[in-house]
Amino acid sequence: MDFLDQYSNGVITALGFFWNALWAFVLGYAISAAIQVFVPKSRLTAHMGQGGFRSISLAGLFGAISSSCSFAALSAARSLFQKGAHFIATVAFMFASTNLVIELGVLIFLFLGWQFLAAEIIGGILMIGISAILIRLTYPKNMIKSAKRHADDETGSEEDDFDWKQRIKSKAGWQQVGNRFVMEWQMVWREILIGFTIAGFIAVFVPAEFWQTLFLAGDGTGSASDLPFLIVLENALIAPFVAAATLLLSDRWATSRWQQF
Repeated sequence: MDFLDQYSNGVITALGFFWNALWAFVLGYAISAAIQVFVPKSRLTAHMGQGGFRSISLAGLFGAISSSCSFAALSAARSLFQKGAHFIATVAFMFASTNLVIELGVLIFLFLGWQFLAAEIIGGILMIGISAILIRLTYPKNMIKSAKRHADDETGSEEDDFDWKQRIKSKAGWQQVGNRFVMEWQMVWREILIGFTIAGFIAVFVPAEFWQTLFLAGDGTGSASDLPFLIVLENALIAPFVAAATLLLSDRWATSRWQQF
């Protein structure tokens, strides 16, 4: 296969990744826009503004039923934060929306098995619990205030004295949702384009043997039960660096790599 064929396959693969993840982006940004426009700060703060167990549990539940896309999850979390959600609850929402979402759990169960699904759920809950403890112990008040001001400067702050029932029934209210939706896309479309382009070209140009060498796989069967502890540890240590270095935003890409082991 010559370079032009590989290049065209890389473009097609990148477009395929984006198409398969498009629903997550649309859902996540739609939720974010709706939160910003329809949810009064006073109502949200009453449920998620304290940072206690109830707020964290509610944030985790909202995250689990939201989008699994990192950008969309971050956008929705920022909206909750701007509306008065406690920072601990906001972080819990982000962890849940990227680790405990239903659609991701279904894919993990189908492609990797129930053991991986159990590990995903337990790991997500542990991350939420550990982050809540660490934030409560350190709680950088000045940094959090600065982050709130930055978020307001980037997206603007909505008035809070309104009747959400009246607004949700009005044409003007939904026009505001549309405007917010477009603003969200304008802030991240470059990162999305770069991420999926890199993912598509890596999937085509980097052979499977490279990943099988980088991520040690024991006897080659890919069965976790056959991997010594040190090999599992090596895989766990390398994987986050690979993900961060390559900006791989597609869960579908990661699943395809696991299937090759």
